[in-house]
Amino acid sequence: MRGMRWSSLTDAHGGDPPGLIWTTEVNFEPSFTVAQVALSRTSGDGTHAVGIAGIRFRPVPGGPEQSQSFGGWWQWPAMFGRESMTSVTIGMALGSEQAASGYWTLYFW
Repeated sequence: MRGMRWSSLTDAHGGDPPGLIWTTEVNFEPSFTVAQVALSRTSGDGTHAVGIAGIRFRPVPGGPEQSQSFGGWWQWPAMFGRESMTSVTIGMALGSEQAASGYWTLYFW
């Protein structure tokens, strides 16, 4: 392993219906990268989800980046790895009147 980065996901509140979906993007140099996300605290009885909403990668060194989306929040994986990854978009989905926090970790190989 060459290194890692991590951070907490900001405490979020779903508010009034229909709730909240937000994303944040983390950019880095191309490398084989494994991204992982997890919930660490929730409040309320409804939807609480974190996941990887999408990535960017560079299949040819020095070439253009390509994007890969993982669809709606219910399809976001909790962990994903890829060669030549350059960016990961991390998302959180909350139902109305819900609160949650979590964290993300990137492992560079």
